[in-house]
Amino acid sequence: MQQRVNLSKRAYEIVLSDIENFNIDKSSAGKEFNLSNFFCSVFINSKGILDSFVSKKIGDCADTYYEFFSMNDISGFRKNKNEYEKLRQRLVDKMCEAEKKRCTEHILRLSERKYHSVRIFLNSELMSFVRNGNFSCEEELFNNRFGGFMKAVIEEYCELPYCEREKIVLKEKIDMLEAVMNEDKPRVMRVINNRNEIYDVVPFGIKSDLNNTYNYLICLYRRSGTDESFSPHGFRLSCIEPIEHSGESMKETVPFEHKRTIEEWLDNYFDMYGSRNVTVKVRFTNEGTRLYNRIKFQRPLFTHKEGNVYTFECPELQAEHYFTRLTGEAEIIEPNSLRERLAVKFEKAAKVYTR
Repeated sequence: MQQRVNLSKRAYEIVLSDIENFNIDKSSAGKEFNLSNFFCSVFINSKGILDSFVSKKIGDCADTYYEFFSMNDISGFRKNKNEYEKLRQRLVDKMCEAEKKRCTEHILRLSERKYHSVRIFLNSELMSFVRNGNFSCEEELFNNRFGGFMKAVIEEYCELPYCEREKIVLKEKIDMLEAVMNEDKPRVMRVINNRNEIYDVVPFGIKSDLNNTYNYLICLYRRSGTDESFSPHGFRLSCIEPIEHSGESMKETVPFEHKRTIEEWLDNYFDMYGSRNVTVKVRFTNEGTRLYNRIKFQRPLFTHKEGNVYTFECPELQAEHYFTRLTGEAEIIEPNSLRERLAVKFEKAAKVYTR
């Protein structure tokens, strides 16, 4: 079944970028095939998450509020059960109507955007969804045009931050990992990364980094087929693929320091550098300050500043990765080890460009 969807310019560009960045299709298939797979996957995985699914949102709203009022008696109606039931139903209906209005206004605004028409093919799961009439509210909003409904879903998806979009696209992978995490005892799983390296992992949770840029599997890991000890680690979610589940509990006890590290990552934020903080002092030029305020990916946060000298408490490796991008606009004052390392790196680069 073919379907035309007219996307906004921004949504179209984000969809093409996400198809590549999330590594969701490594085949040699054409763009049309990849777009179809992506649209169907996002649609199915977004049910119950996005406001575009008005029917599901209203149903969830009714269940939530009905349960709330069931647990909390309204003063003055405890003795009159019939009156209480009528009042409760009126309150639930009113709240559901407000939720429907909010969702409707949102998706109608999204559906007004137009730029590029793409042709997709619905897979069997999505065709079954359409034929079974699972979108009564949406049929009314889009005059029985499924393309309008699909457009609203994709446009709303593209408004989400990168890490939230990643959770939708990789939902099946996340569900598989969470099934193992929900076991009573830590269980070992085998994953393969994008360099075809295989690891044994004990998954504990999925967490984004400090800047909500990427999602990581927080786990203990070791190279598969070795007798190495398990160590705390965070695998970028889009760069690994679960390949099998051993079904066995961990034989060794998790060391206290590893357990504490994992708990800190899950309770606060994931330190993708996995190393202790050091004091880093940096002298910025005016342009360096401007770039620091603009370039937020992997950016360390300063603890205080005096004029154009900023002090950071962060892993040394994070400072190296970040301030390498600012070249001559940010001078490392301390630690000396980092200053010398960057000096060697920039000197080597200078030799390349002055040959």
